[in-house]
Amino acid sequence: MASLTLEEIEAEIDVIQERMRSEHPGEPRVVAARYDPATSRVLVELSNGCLFGFPVWMVPGTSRATPDELERIELEPFGEAVIWSDINADVHVTGLMLSVLNVKTWAAKYMGSITSPAKAEASRENGKKGGRPRKRATGE
Repeated sequence: MASLTLEEIEAEIDVIQERMRSEHPGEPRVVAARYDPATSRVLVELSNGCLFGFPVWMVPGTSRATPDELERIELEPFGEAVIWSDINADVHVTGLMLSVLNVKTWAAKYMGSITSPAKAEASRENGKKGGRPRKRATGE
């Protein structure tokens, strides 16, 4: 298998990034990031214009890093993570946001629980009757 040139790799990244934007238009991606030494926070700008900041200590591998090392922040090519190559540390921004904002609990509170006592009871009753009916094959 032939190796790709740097130009070919960069061209592929451009194509992939455009495809990600077109296939996932509602998913915000990281478009910029910087380390703020005054507050010891990482500030990321998302493709939808929102800003999100978090303490750098939330990223494993950054505890012994110097401010200079933390300022050399890079973006993962698809805008999903921020990376510090010099110290071998990175963080998936969406995952961090979901975790620190406790989205699972908020979603249940504001959008309704996926499970509820009524749903659990209905499921138990359905189980007593033999479970969910099988789907019929098309054409029957």
